[in-house]
Amino acid sequence: MERQEHIPDGYIFRPTDAELLSYLALYVTGKPVLSTVPITEIDLYNGEEPSEIFKRSREKVMYIFTTLIRRSSSDSRYIRTIRDGKGTWKAQDRGKPIYRRYGNDDDDNQHLRQLIGYKRSLRYEKSGSKYDGRFLMKEYYFPSHIRATLERPLNDTVLCRIKRKQNNRDIMGFESGSIEEARNIGDIIGKLTKSNSSSEVNSLLETSH
Repeated sequence: MERQEHIPDGYIFRPTDAELLSYLALYVTGKPVLSTVPITEIDLYNGEEPSEIFKRSREKVMYIFTTLIRRSSSDSRYIRTIRDGKGTWKAQDRGKPIYRRYGNDDDDNQHLRQLIGYKRSLRYEKSGSKYDGRFLMKEYYFPSHIRATLERPLNDTVLCRIKRKQNNRDIMGFESGSIEEARNIGDIIGKLTKSNSSSEVNSLLETSH
């Protein structure tokens, strides 16, 4: 599923967590992701270290669709070591929930929110390498009840936001922002989480624009 990106000069990509999950929803259901969205497809666990991947980009932050590799067909755990033992993406937490809020912004009612996904923090580790600890990842993925509606390998597909550190400082400054086109798919996640089958997911996405 190749994507052609058309990024205008001066364009700044500052997606929210919910927007990133919306892009992931489009991707796993075979729907086109906006051409102005700089997300690429790379197999992060198939031989290349992050330093090699970043050589092809001038960006300090990259957004990547990738498919995780299960330890076995019956195992829900994933292999986090890059092939040929080049390094490991070490999880820093168990995944933090991402909610979609309903109602007014001033409404603090906890019942007006819906779980739409998670983001997990990982750090690249390779003992003795100058790149040890120099790359940080946020991995976005859906709850198990959504992934259960998708066939493999799409149910193991995630969206990663990877940043490289510079001078031992965390240079990531993207937490929220405004992408006008992305607002048109802001409701996709809410509809996706109410779906019980892949066919329903597809029909909902087709009517979300």
